[in-house]
Amino acid sequence: MSSKNKSLSLKYIKPIILGCITGVFINLILLSLCSFLFSKNGNFPLAIVGPITVCIMVTGAFAGGYICAKISKKDGMIYGLSCGFIIFTVIFFSEIILIGQSISTMVLVKLFSILLSSAVGGIIGVNKAK
Repeated sequence: MSSKNKSLSLKYIKPIILGCITGVFINLILLSLCSFLFSKNGNFPLAIVGPITVCIMVTGAFAGGYICAKISKKDGMIYGLSCGFIIFTVIFFSEIILIGQSISTMVLVKLFSILLSSAVGGIIGVNKAK
């Protein structure tokens, strides 16, 4: 691979990697905070755990798509969707490996929610005035 091709591929991959790292890190921080608050409270309905985790995942995916598009400065929706798909894949396999979650309709809800929010984050990241 020539030097020009390496720099060209790095130009496209770098925003996606940084956006994904940002999104996953935000998910990790927010999930840890919620876990801490739930353990301190001790008296909360288990029915709210699922919706709260989806909201946190959507927030992290939005941030990842936003950062990804902000770095690339073009094609916000494409970069946001790419970042969102990678974040979803990381979350999906983490859930399967760590807690043995089976594949259900909730997986589709998470997929579409994450993809939509990361695409919106990418669009806003590109169009945000400097």
